[in-house]
Amino acid sequence: MSDFFNLIGHDNKKPAKAAQPKAKKKKKTKGPEATILDAIVRWLKANGAIALRVNSGYLRDAQGHVFNGAPAGTSDIVCCWRGRFVAIEVKAGNNQPTEKQKAFLNKVIAAGGIALVANSLELVKVALDKVPPLG
Repeated sequence: MSDFFNLIGHDNKKPAKAAQPKAKKKKKTKGPEATILDAIVRWLKANGAIALRVNSGYLRDAQGHVFNGAPAGTSDIVCCWRGRFVAIEVKAGNNQPTEKQKAFLNKVIAAGGIALVANSLELVKVALDKVPPLG
């Protein structure tokens, strides 16, 4: 990596900092939505789908750099299931999709894809089991 920075004229060396005691990192726990989402993606991949977890919006790092994700409203999971495009919006409990999320799901349907709002892996299994393979 340092060769890359040297090629573009940056010095990769950071100034020395005074030694400080390491703070214990707080273990992050996943929320219910993230837990469901991870289970769905794992199941899709284990059953032959090409599945991607999509992050929408943007984030800014400590140096002020902006990293863009997918446009707001893009579903949490997009995949190819049995030859079809599928978008899955994951919601925990009784949470409902936002207007932008509904608009994205409607665009998927209008384009011939399959759109789901799911609050469990079981719901996804039941819905996708009904999708016949193409060809």
